[in-house]
Amino acid sequence: MLALTACDARKPSTEQAPAVPAEAKVQAPPSTYTSLAGKFAYQLPGAWSASVRIIEEPGVSAEGTWPGVQHAVHFVYQPTGAGAKAQTVLSVLVFDETRLGKTPLPAGEEIVRANGRVYAAIIAAKNVYASGTPDHDRFQSLLPTLDAVKGATQPK
Repeated sequence: MLALTACDARKPSTEQAPAVPAEAKVQAPPSTYTSLAGKFAYQLPGAWSASVRIIEEPGVSAEGTWPGVQHAVHFVYQPTGAGAKAQTVLSVLVFDETRLGKTPLPAGEEIVRANGRVYAAIIAAKNVYASGTPDHDRFQSLLPTLDAVKGATQPK
């Protein structure tokens, strides 16, 4: 039988690594989500990487909620609190520009027009999680501004 051991004659360090404040933790870099059916790409904030699930909803299903929509993509916050329900942070709706004609959008705020389509955003109007809970604070930090959504949406 052969046994190998190693020795280190140096004295173990008693120094501890400095504490890193929670707000200084490194977030995931932004990534891009491409909706092939919706024909757009959206640059996801790095903060969304661990907390937001993406759900594609085809026009047949989405049209029941928003008349005339061709496609919808929902960015849904996944809460950590027991019994808390998922809540949509942002929905991007895609409409056919010719079907809309001169009528106003049936839902959302216009973010871009391109290639015969109108893209609209619906950002959560309120935070449904109890004030002071981690889910409330996290959800609030994930809410984008309309300008941020406009800048992150690229028609394809």
